[in-house]
Amino acid sequence: MQDAPRRELPGAFRAALPLLAGQAVVFAVAFLQRPALLALLDPAEFAAFGVLSEALRWAAAVGGLGLATGVLRVALERPRARRGLLEGSALAAVAASTLVVAALLVVAPLVLGDGPAAHEFAVFGWRAPCIAATGIALAVLHASGRLRAKAALDAGEKALVLVACIAGAAFDGLRGLVTAALAASALAAVVSLRVARGGVAADDERPAGLVAAAFTVGRAQIVLTVVETARRLVVLRVAEIRGASDVELGHLYAAIALTLPLVALPEMVAQGLYPRMADERGERAGLDASHARLLRELALVGVPLLAAYGGLLHVALPLLRGGAYEGAVLPALALLPGVLAHGLTAHTGYVVLVRRRLGRAALASLAALVTGAGLAWLLTPAHGAVGGAVALSAALGVRGVLLVVAARGGAS
Repeated sequence: MQDAPRRELPGAFRAALPLLAGQAVVFAVAFLQRPALLALLDPAEFAAFGVLSEALRWAAAVGGLGLATGVLRVALERPRARRGLLEGSALAAVAASTLVVAALLVVAPLVLGDGPAAHEFAVFGWRAPCIAATGIALAVLHASGRLRAKAALDAGEKALVLVACIAGAAFDGLRGLVTAALAASALAAVVSLRVARGGVAADDERPAGLVAAAFTVGRAQIVLTVVETARRLVVLRVAEIRGASDVELGHLYAAIALTLPLVALPEMVAQGLYPRMADERGERAGLDASHARLLRELALVGVPLLAAYGGLLHVALPLLRGGAYEGAVLPALALLPGVLAHGLTAHTGYVVLVRRRLGRAALASLAALVTGAGLAWLLTPAHGAVGGAVALSAALGVRGVLLVVAARGGAS
């Protein structure tokens, strides 16, 4: 008689408890920070902050060269090479990110428009090398199983940046925000690299060879991250080109800022499971079955939680800044189905990584980008911020379906 299938979600939460504890700090600060920024910045300024934030995500991801993903896999398989991998990959990611930011500054008006975002990126953009270095350090900690240290550093970095944003915005509006955020990111990068380096022994392998190995694994991630991190920026820019006002763009980004970060919870669960998905011999048995069970269990938990959160947003958003953000309610509700799809497939992304199918994941993200841009082009003129939110939500749904298809079929 066969044993009944075990439940995946309780074990996943136990494995992810250190990460979830850190993320709880991030969530507590984030949900204080976002209403604070909405109170400190008017919708037009918040729209500029949104464009800056999405451009920064793109610059950090592209400049990272996919190395954080490669480091995550190579460090898992070659534990005695982690120090060289950390040092060489961090140096390469910082150098590449610096070049990407410098190139973006040349074409800032084309990419960021002719508003304040293009001007402030000259300061804000230099956070990208800091973020890339921090990502390498966190990947080494993750693969080493040092989840408490990873959680503490991840939470500390995000909390520091969020508090700096609030303080800077209160002192000098958008300009103060970008300056304070840069200082916080630089400090977090230095601390993260020191902690990660201190926990791994020196090794005899040449850093150049280790970086090449990480790049070989993560190079498909370059295309994936270029597309993944461009999605929100493209939707915002298409909405602007198609006639959305600064206020409507502020409502759209407020909806994005208050909904999409929710995917961090299932992402933390997936990160907790990742070290058990593969070892030096490759993929472990039963991965397909556990993946399918986790999808079902996350759906059962996620649907009622998102419904309750939607009700909270319906009540709370009209109270911010004297009703200035009431127009963000419908865009936020329209984004929740996409948030659900994104959250359900957080674990799927790690299955794709273990099976070295990042090329397929990149195609899924490309299809989502085209979907989001196309729908934003069609829907924004008539529906404003709601049209942009529907476009982004549909894009996340397309990505989720195609990612599940990409993960099927066992090890390759």
